[in-house]
Amino acid sequence: MEISELGAQFHEAKSNGDFSMLDPFGAPTDLVLAIAGPYSLAKREARYKYQDALNEATNRGRKPIKAKDAEKFEDEFLADLVVGWHGLEDNGKPVIRTDEEAVALLRRAPWIREQVLKVVSDDKAFLRRLRSKTPIDAAAKVRNAS
Repeated sequence: MEISELGAQFHEAKSNGDFSMLDPFGAPTDLVLAIAGPYSLAKREARYKYQDALNEATNRGRKPIKAKDAEKFEDEFLADLVVGWHGLEDNGKPVIRTDEEAVALLRRAPWIREQVLKVVSDDKAFLRRLRSKTPIDAAAKVRNAS
């Protein structure tokens, strides 16, 4: 492999990707999430924030954190990686992405949370999107893994 190829792939992998969400039955939806790339500054910053929150919670009580608290921190981490979206409405009006709305979306729709978790856990899925330049089926791995 040429060293020059590594830089180009890394540069593209730092950008955000659009991923189409499926409903719980695997049907396409109008919702497309922009998710931070695997090597992006947004993902790195979200990871630092997540680790700091876990460390602070653990140090505060000097005991392991409860699963419910760990899930809360993970929801916030995943929400930080959802850097934008389109196709999400409330009473016919577009929902603007805020940190609070992103966390609420993941908590209201665990099937979306699972798709986001799959995308951010699989650099290859993100890099495949770079080659095709089209939104991918974020839940394909969920269906195929079953």
